[in-house]
Amino acid sequence: MKTYKANRVVLFAGGGTAGHVVPALAVAEVIRKAGAARACFCGSTSGFEQKLVTSAGFPFVSIPTAPYLRRFDRSLAKSALLNSFGLAKACMLIHRLRPAVVVGMGGYVSVPVGIAAVLNRCPLILHEQNSIPGLGNRLLSPLAELVCVSFPSTVQRFPQAVWTGNPVRFGHEQATSTGKRKKSKTLLCFGGSQGAGYINTLLLDSLTHLMTAGITLKWAAGRTDFSRVNKVLNGLFAANPSWKKRIDLNEYITDMETAMMAADLVVARAGATTIAELTVLGKPALLIPFPHATDNHQVVNARQLERSGGCRVIEQRELGFPGASAVELFVTQLQDLLDNRDALDEMERCSGNFGKKGAAYSVFRIIMQHISKISGSAPISGAMEDPWGKTG
Repeated sequence: MKTYKANRVVLFAGGGTAGHVVPALAVAEVIRKAGAARACFCGSTSGFEQKLVTSAGFPFVSIPTAPYLRRFDRSLAKSALLNSFGLAKACMLIHRLRPAVVVGMGGYVSVPVGIAAVLNRCPLILHEQNSIPGLGNRLLSPLAELVCVSFPSTVQRFPQAVWTGNPVRFGHEQATSTGKRKKSKTLLCFGGSQGAGYINTLLLDSLTHLMTAGITLKWAAGRTDFSRVNKVLNGLFAANPSWKKRIDLNEYITDMETAMMAADLVVARAGATTIAELTVLGKPALLIPFPHATDNHQVVNARQLERSGGCRVIEQRELGFPGASAVELFVTQLQDLLDNRDALDEMERCSGNFGKKGAAYSVFRIIMQHISKISGSAPISGAMEDPWGKTG
C-alpha cells in the first residue's frame, strides 16, 4: 500500500451557515497561535463562509456542491452531477495540498471533501455541533477515525465519538463581566447568522411594552431582514424619539461576546453556536428554537439546556402567528425573568455549569495527535491555490 506523505496542513471543510464555520475558525485560531500547522478551509460556493474565513486571515477554496436530496424529483440528477463535480475538485485539492488531516465540520459541502480525504488515504476527523447529528456527518462517520461531539448525549450516536464541546471564538473564553447594574434591564436579541424574521416581527410588535418596562435593547436583525426592520423602527422613532437612545439595531453583531456580557437576558434561536456561546459565558436566555430545523435539532438543543436550568424555552408553535396573543406570552415571559434577579442569577450559574470550556483546545489536541503520527514536511508556504487554477 502506498504511504500517504503529508504536509503539516489541516484542511477544514464545512459551511452553509455560520454554525459550521465559526467552530472551525476557533480551532484554526488555536492552530495558528501554536504555530503547529497551517489551517486552510474549503466550503460551498453559495454560502457566506468565504467572507468569514478570509476576513479571519485563512485561505479558502470553494467546492461546488448541492444539498443531498432525500426524495426523488427532477432536481436529483442535477444534484448528483454537481456533487460529483465537487468530489472531483475536492480530490484534486487534497492531492495538491496533501493535508495531514481533514476536519469535516458538517453541512453538505463536507461530504465530497470527506470522501476525497478517504480516497487519498488522508485521516478524517468530524465535528458535530448539534445534539442531533446532521446528514453529512451521519454519511461520513463510518469513514472517520474520530467524531468530536458538542453534547454529552450525542456520544452514544457514534461508536468512535468523544465529547469535546463546541469550539467558540477566543474572546468568549476570555470574556469577563462588564459590571452591569443590578437594576438594569438590558436585552440582547438575535436570530443567528442569517437573522430570524419571526423574532424580528415579534420584537417590533412588542416594542411599546418593552420601552414602557424600561428595557434597553441591543438587536441584530440579520442581513435579509435588516432593511425592513430599520424602516419600521425609523417610523416608530419619529413618533417616539426617546426610544432611539434605548434601541441599538444592527445587521450583524461582530463582537458578540461583549454584547452577551453586557446583557441581563438573551433572546435567540437555539443553534449550536448560540448554545455554546451562551453556556461558555454563563448567560441566561429565553430561547425560541427555529421550528423548521432539520430533525427538529434546535428544539432538542434548547430542551437539553432548559433541563439543566440554564434557559427558558418557548416554542414558536406556542407563540403562534405574530399578534396580540404572541406578544402577551412573550412579554410576560421576559418580565417574569427580568424582574426576578435571583432567578437570573440561578440561570447564569446553571448555564455556566452546562458549558464546556476549552473545546477549541480539545479539538486542537486531537488534531495534533493525528499529525504526530504522520512524518511529513514543513507547512506549505505561499498562497493556497484552487486546484483548477484560481486562487482561493
